[in-house]
Amino acid sequence: MIHTMCIRALIDRRLYGNIIRAMEFDASMGYPSTTAYSQLGFREINIISEATGIGMRRFLEIVLNPCVLVTGRNTIRSIARNDIDSIQTAFSDAIDIIFEEEVSERLPPFNDWSCHRIDYCADVFTPHVAHYVELFRRTGTPRGYFDNREGSYYISTQSATINFYNKLNQLQNRYGHDLPGYIYEEARNMLRVEIQCYQRELYTIRDHHRASHPEFNITQIHHYLSPIVAEWTLLRFYDAAVGRGDYFTLENGLEIIWRNSDIERYPNIYDIYRLIAASDDLQSARLQFTCPEGAIIDDRVIGGSDRVFRNNLNRLRNMGINPVSIRDDWNIDSLDNVRPLIIEALAR
Repeated sequence: MIHTMCIRALIDRRLYGNIIRAMEFDASMGYPSTTAYSQLGFREINIISEATGIGMRRFLEIVLNPCVLVTGRNTIRSIARNDIDSIQTAFSDAIDIIFEEEVSERLPPFNDWSCHRIDYCADVFTPHVAHYVELFRRTGTPRGYFDNREGSYYISTQSATINFYNKLNQLQNRYGHDLPGYIYEEARNMLRVEIQCYQRELYTIRDHHRASHPEFNITQIHHYLSPIVAEWTLLRFYDAAVGRGDYFTLENGLEIIWRNSDIERYPNIYDIYRLIAASDDLQSARLQFTCPEGAIIDDRVIGGSDRVFRNNLNRLRNMGINPVSIRDDWNIDSLDNVRPLIIEALAR
């Protein structure tokens, strides 16, 4: 449910001095930083300084892996919803281990730390991880996003990063033959669906949930640990980036369209589905369809407005068809949309 969080606590000059004197920091990042307590779930401990109109503000920043913190073991798993309530006690115990008493007793309890970033994720297990990543990538980069990274469906805005990827492949690329066997088993067949939420997205989350929870505060971390918030955030980005509908080969998808659509009334739906299959990705098909010259299908020119293209994508999805089709050389007739598996994973 949650893989990583970045939390901050405001510290005064005296507390800053106590922390600097008590710990061995690396200054190569341009600010005091240490990764010496990663085994406790504290992936990074940083001191961040920000200039204001009335002077300098300093924060103690912790990049936290809550699953490692609670379980006490090195794991790639995210923390489950049933373990969320254990974070506060485990965090307090770790603070007492890491810091001297004169520091630890002056730091706020976990729930009062401010949230600077949080990464929600769901781990879906399927033998078709590589196929799903390829299908996601063929959705293309929606408008407003950038940086489609090789090897995963990785796109960003200023508010969030979407990263849907093959976890085992990522770990093998990073560690090679040094990857521990038990980590290999944890990551095998794992499709990680991850949304990294930055400050702007945290405001969006707060504004949405404040209607039903007026006490929702942009700063306090405990508001962002709700399973309801995690599911709403993950599905909102998944639906916007990948969308609904199962995946079919072009032939099988066209057969469903013929059975379920009034081609005379909606003549573009058949051609748009074929155009997407023949294009690098959905977004490039959109550009071809909406350009003044139009696109070529069977020696015919097809084209129209962006609205026409969007409406036909919605009609495909309403028929249970994802607009991106399966390649014939995969020898797979269909693949279910993983959206129900995301909901199932978050319930565990």
